[in-house]
Amino acid sequence: MCTVFIPVGFMQGPAGVFYRRFAFTLVIANFNFCGECIDIKSCFMCFIIK
Repeated sequence: MCTVFIPVGFMQGPAGVFYRRFAFTLVIANFNFCGECIDIKSCFMCFIIK
């Protein structure tokens, strides 16, 4: 998903201006979601292993 929206954020012209904020919001949200999944998954695994 980030592979598509990172280049869209750097587009020139009216489409680039229109999609810039949307694209970077999606990229940041996607990275945040992946980080939380990794963190929560490891936390749950600690409880399961114990």
